[in-house]
Amino acid sequence: MKRFIISFKTQHLKTLAVLSLEAVLTVVLVLVFFALFLLILNGLFPTGAGIGEMVKRERSVLPGDWTNAMMAESQRDQGRDQPAAVLTTAKNTVKRKRGNEIAWSDAQGGMQLYDRDAVQTFQRSSAYLDFGDQSYLNMGANSLVVIKTQTPDAQTPERKRLILMVEGDLRGRLSRSGMERRQMEITTPNAVALFQKQQNGSDAEFKVSVNPDKSATFTVYQGVADVIVGDKTVRIEENSAVTVKLDQAFSVTKSLPPRPELIAPAASDRFLYRTLSPRIVFTWKGFPGATRYHFVLARDQAFEDIILDEHIPDAEFTHGSLKQGIYYWRVSTLVGNNEGPFASPLQLHLERKRNSPLLVVNDLPKNVSGNSCEFSGHTEPGVRVFINGKKVLTTAEGEFRHAVALERGINIIVVEAVDAVGNVSYRSSTVHAKF
Repeated sequence: MKRFIISFKTQHLKTLAVLSLEAVLTVVLVLVFFALFLLILNGLFPTGAGIGEMVKRERSVLPGDWTNAMMAESQRDQGRDQPAAVLTTAKNTVKRKRGNEIAWSDAQGGMQLYDRDAVQTFQRSSAYLDFGDQSYLNMGANSLVVIKTQTPDAQTPERKRLILMVEGDLRGRLSRSGMERRQMEITTPNAVALFQKQQNGSDAEFKVSVNPDKSATFTVYQGVADVIVGDKTVRIEENSAVTVKLDQAFSVTKSLPPRPELIAPAASDRFLYRTLSPRIVFTWKGFPGATRYHFVLARDQAFEDIILDEHIPDAEFTHGSLKQGIYYWRVSTLVGNNEGPFASPLQLHLERKRNSPLLVVNDLPKNVSGNSCEFSGHTEPGVRVFINGKKVLTTAEGEFRHAVALERGINIIVVEAVDAVGNVSYRSSTVHAKF
């Protein structure tokens, strides 16, 4: 009887242990699934200011008529017949949200954007929005915009592109399309800016930045802009900027710093390498009082395919890992929050060369009566030629001719061609000197 009781207790304890272990495993599995669920939510709904928060903040700063129209429009079904823009380039992490959807998704080049669509860039990311007729917006890193289109009516016969901007940087161009007058309206958390061309019809070029302190800086490179805060309007002329603080106070309109003078690499410089990409030092003339410089490197002259976009303190930048290809670079100067125009871009070309250079040595007799023999031939322009280790002169076309001193008997002659990156070709021959 005693053994039965002990056996019963042991079995009972084992059962409790198994149940406890099952309970712990169940809790662990629940926590794991919950963590996976949070990761999925984080992917679908990226961090940053939400659309609801954007609209809520904008209601307190936008002109009343425009705010009411936008809020009423958000309740209607969207017309998706005509895209407002095309997202031609999405560099690194860029998200897109349709106006009638909740979740964010990865943005890709070629996507069409419609009324109330949102685009968000993250760290070291950028996006290029093409509105047609050479009008565009270039979004910098950590930017968030919502597109709002407005069709012409009796009160506003010119077509507008309304951009609701919450944070980050925007650069844009508003191009003339035939005889149609066009404007672009950009709204930040504390002001509205209306950009338009000059009377002569030249394109409008501008920049809008929401700064870390939540102030907004409006810059005009070409054209004019009217910045509206409440019932107050300030006009910005070409090559000037104004900042609107968080309390909606205007700063003094300031002139922009000039375009920097780019020094090196010079226009169309060519860099050859065999294995490792060379270190390229970009330099330009510094500007007294500059806070920092904006350096941009791209694969295309329009700077849609940007591979590097940096703010740096000095008038010099070094890059040592570029791949083979053609690149374009440009720089602008910043004084505080005011950024001047970019310098005209320069091109540079990196070429990886692994093939040995051409080397042709003219035929020589095997036997020579005398103590010298002339060697001649040709190679590629710019390639160095050595005969028995001694450098010889070459023409601009790569031709060479050189007399070599001989010793009595058998002479071994080695001709080498060495290109700029160290690739080598060689030819050798024997000459029997009799004298």
